[in-house]
This record gives sequence, structure tokens and C-alpha cells, in this order.
Amino acid sequence: MAQRFESGLSMFSYLLLLFAVFLMSMVQILIKHRFNTAHGEIPLSSGGFSGFVFQAIKDPYLWLAGLLLVTAAVIWYAAISRMSLGVAFTFAALSYPLVMAGSYVFLNETFALPQILGCGLIVTGLVLVASYH
Repeated sequence: MAQRFESGLSMFSYLLLLFAVFLMSMVQILIKHRFNTAHGEIPLSSGGFSGFVFQAIKDPYLWLAGLLLVTAAVIWYAAISRMSLGVAFTFAALSYPLVMAGSYVFLNETFALPQILGCGLIVTGLVLVASYH
């Protein structure tokens, strides 16, 4: 019975972890989408930067992104409080292929073969870690 509870808790921890990584990845895509469609590049000059910030503060989608980011952080901390940090950070690398796939689907970005192969290696590494743990 104790062993079954531990494996259930472990599965719950992994689900929390994966949800947090997914949420953090989607937040990055949402923010990039808003920059592409509404705000443009962040200016590096002091005058331009303050105007940019003023406009960004009024964007409800960026507020939503901030709320989702805080939610993802809370879920992330709930997950890492239940598992090894080394394992958790290995799974955090899943954000790279998730952001790449989301960028392709939602932002119409394209990628070169080395980038795709690199993400494939990340997923392969995650499978190895998951099968060992």
C-alpha cells in the first residue's frame, strides 16, 4: 500500500512538473506573439524604453501572461518540493521543443534541421532519464 501511494505521489509530481513546463513555454509564445503583433521590439534607448513599458502595461494579454507565469512558478515549486531537483531540471529542458513547436504553429517560425535534431536529442535524453527514474 505504501509503495502504491509513493508511486501515485511520484506520478502526481511528474504531472505537476510537466504542466508547469508546458505553461511556462506557452507564456513565452504568448509574450512573443504580443511583441510581434502589438508592441514590436523592446527599444534599448531610455526614452523609447519607458514608452514601450507604458504601452505594454496597458496590454491585457501581457497581464494574462504574467498571471500564467506566476501560476506556472507556483506549480513548478510544488513539483520540485516533491522530487529531485536534478530530475526536475532535466524535464525543464522539455521547454525547448515545446517552444519550438509552439513557435512553428502559432508564430509561423521556421527552423533548420540542426535545431530540429537538437530538440530530438533533448527528447531522447528525457526518455532516458524517465526510464531510469
